[in-house]
Order: sequence, then structure tokens, then C-alpha cells
Amino acid sequence: MRLLLLLLCLLSVATARSQYRGGAGRGEATQQPPQTTLTGSPTSMMYGGGTGSGSAQSQSATAQPSLPLTLLDFTATVVAQGVALAWHTVREESVAHLTVERSADGVRFLSIGRQPARGTPSDSSATTAYAMTDKQPLAGLSYYRLLTTDLDGATHYSGVRTVQFTATDWSFDLYPNPTYGGSCTLQLNGPPDRGETLLRVFNITGHLLIERTLSAEGSREVVLAPAGLPTGTYVVQLRRADGPVSSKKLVVLD
Repeated sequence: MRLLLLLLCLLSVATARSQYRGGAGRGEATQQPPQTTLTGSPTSMMYGGGTGSGSAQSQSATAQPSLPLTLLDFTATVVAQGVALAWHTVREESVAHLTVERSADGVRFLSIGRQPARGTPSDSSATTAYAMTDKQPLAGLSYYRLLTTDLDGATHYSGVRTVQFTATDWSFDLYPNPTYGGSCTLQLNGPPDRGETLLRVFNITGHLLIERTLSAEGSREVVLAPAGLPTGTYVVQLRRADGPVSSKKLVVLD
């Protein structure tokens, strides 16, 4: 009988000393009243866990992939030959090519040219410069953006740049003017026409003397009359395929 009581006593003490931890909730630990063994001796103090229902959670951080290059700038500027596109990059790595896209409405973009990437080590601070000219820009407002294509096929876009063409962006000059001997050269300025340009020369009474069609891919300088024009005053007119007309007076002296 004593052996049975001793076993029960040991079991009670072991149970009393066990502690349990509650969930990660808002509850606070509560103190339980002292317990006694079957022999009447007090056991150690017991604490109950909180009343929360939280459960253990693990957190993981996902590293964001770095871009294959850093684009320092991207510009679109009206020049005599059309629209000059330029951009600079640093830390260029794993890039296949760079594409300039253009849009008339800012929504639907089409490629107008592509350049292979030159590449620089990712830890290098060297700057790489690129340039491209849109020789047949759209009339009015145009939108440009730069598309970067990685070796794995991933793509990245730059911000959009806008360019506005007005009548003053396109013109021509005559030289020499006045001219002696009737020979004169026409110099085209501004962005070239997307199609053909009609050249006309009228005398002072409005009679059409010369009519020629200039190709968009042709020379920017045109000799008006290789055989020479008679002494007098003339009106030289250019009409672009997209509508604008520009005229200048030409004076031919003896």
C-alpha cells in the first residue's frame, strides 16, 4: 500500500511541475491556486496560459530583382534632320537591344528603330551614350518612348517624351538670293516630308514655269533651274504631302 501511495505522489509532483504555453493572443497569464499532493504537501505554483488563439507564423523576404541597366535620361528634340533621340545608361548588363517607339496618340506605339546594347559591367560607373534620328516624324504632336529588351526576353519602358511640329519647324531657303545668271539652289530645312513634296516656280504674273516632285529620300539641296532663269522676280513654292505650303520670293538679276 505504501508503494502505491509513493507512486501516486511522484506522479502528482511531476504533473504539477509541467507548464504549458498558450497561443500568441491578447490574454495574460493567470495564476492558479496552489495544488496539493495526495499526501497533503503543497506543490509548486502553476500558471495557465493566455486565452488567445494565435498560432505561430513564419515570415520570409523576397528580394526584388534589379534592372539590367540604369537609364540616366531619354530626350526627343526637333532638329533640322527630323527628331533627335538620345539616351544614356550605366550599369548595363544582360541587355539584348534598345528600341525607340513612336505614337501619334500616346496609346498605340510602333517601333521606328533599334540598336543593339553595348553592355557595361554591373559594378561599373561608365556611361554609355546612344543616339538615333527619326527622319520621317509625324506632323503635329508625337510621342516617343524607349523599350529595353533583356537577354531573357523581359522588357522595360522609359517615360514618354512628346514633340510638337508646327509650320515654323519646316521651311526652305534659296541661295544666292538675289542671284546673278539665273542659277539658284533650294535648301530644305526642318523634318523631311513623309511622302513626296511638290516644287513649283511661278513668275510675277502667276504663270507656272517649273513643277517638280521631290522624293522624301532625295537630296536636301535642289538646283531650281540648271539652265538658268531669265531676269525677273519669281515665287518659289513647296507643298508637302501632309498639307503645309511654304513660299519665298526669288529675284534674278543680270
